[in-house]
Amino acid sequence: MSLGNAGGTKGGAGGFFVGIGLVGLGMYLLMRNILVSSSFSLGMGLFHVPMAGHTQAIPAGLFVMSSLVGVALVFFNGKSLLGWLVLGGSIIALLVGVFIGLRLQLRPMSLFELLLILSVLGAGLGLFFRSLREQ
Repeated sequence: MSLGNAGGTKGGAGGFFVGIGLVGLGMYLLMRNILVSSSFSLGMGLFHVPMAGHTQAIPAGLFVMSSLVGVALVFFNGKSLLGWLVLGGSIIALLVGVFIGLRLQLRPMSLFELLLILSVLGAGLGLFFRSLREQ
């Protein structure tokens, strides 16, 4: 396989690398214009559970307390399967809660900026895929 054969085909390596560069630039510009905010707090309700005709959310602080119990069980007996399950489950539940609480928003920009970003991304994808096909 020579340098001119990108992806095992007879496509051009130049187009491959230029395409990858444009895709990277387009993704950078797009991600740079996305605002991320969070509404997560320990009082935030996670995982809504139906109870008696209405839903009740489990507070995130409960998962912090269960992780404390899990740490205590693991320190008491490092081979405790229950301790590891409680600790791992509560940490996973907290991480899921943090990701659920994220809010992504595109920052205000002109139509020209958005079209430029999408054009760079589209051109990069086009060059990348063209370099992978047989010619």
